[in-house]
Amino acid sequence: MRVDVDGIDPSRFVAAWQAVLARHDSLHCGFLHREASPLQWVARDVALPMIVEDWAGRDASDIDAFAASQRAQGFDLRQPPLMRVALLRTGPDRHHLVWTVHHLLLDGWSTAQCPWACWPSGPWKWSSRCWRS
Repeated sequence: MRVDVDGIDPSRFVAAWQAVLARHDSLHCGFLHREASPLQWVARDVALPMIVEDWAGRDASDIDAFAASQRAQGFDLRQPPLMRVALLRTGPDRHHLVWTVHHLLLDGWSTAQCPWACWPSGPWKWSSRCWRS
């Protein structure tokens, strides 16, 4: 999922995402293959892989390429969490969120709900012009 976010404090945003991860054990899941059968397990503690970088002045195609590389990277299903977040500063008071999550972890409806779980933790607002999956 990709979205532009206005009016954000990156450190509070990172903390909000970590809090969401800590609150929901289902986001701690990993998957193993034992005797040809999948086994779901839940890690006690996980840290969300988070990239926070200044991309101001970079081309939109650079961000597109970055997002594509995040999708292509995939996940090791044995190592939760099966998601990662990148927050790219694209201008004064504007960031671009790239959230990569495995479908084993969240379905489409749940994927749309997760970013809103951070809403009470910050005053930022999602830009209506830029939702991409």
